[in-house]
Amino acid sequence: MGFTADGLNLVVASSVQRDRYGLYEYDPRTDAIGNLIYEHPTAEIMSVSYDYSGAELIAASYLEAGEARTAFLGTLGGELAKATEQAFTGQAISISGLSRDRARATLMASSSGDPGAFWLLDVATGRKVQLARVRPRLDNNRLAVNRTFWVTSADGTEIESFWTPSLR
Repeated sequence: MGFTADGLNLVVASSVQRDRYGLYEYDPRTDAIGNLIYEHPTAEIMSVSYDYSGAELIAASYLEAGEARTAFLGTLGGELAKATEQAFTGQAISISGLSRDRARATLMASSSGDPGAFWLLDVATGRKVQLARVRPRLDNNRLAVNRTFWVTSADGTEIESFWTPSLR
């Protein structure tokens, strides 16, 4: 999924000796899985985001309740988490870019009832400017919202499920 900050090791999604994928350091010289970087307690990692230089891992994305969610990592990730929580309450965030000075981020914010929009966010102030809507012809007031529920399998495993009812 990328490289560690020192550029010597890889960041990989692995489920070795686990029941779900987590992010790990991987040393290609020794063919060894190293330190756990991040693991969500119930979901598998889908993608990661890095800072402008590509050296610092700032976020990991996963699916929860039928929507993409983001776990922010490290100091910079913490700053982004605070800024996005205030500016985009209740929405799923996907970081697409970060300025060299780390002052501005481009991202997509969406929810199950809103296909979303692309935004420019000032990390320090939380000021946001909409850049473009995703599927602007859709009426967000008429989109169905996911309903999440859990199903227990025959072996007792809890499985997160979701249903999007049709609108009539």
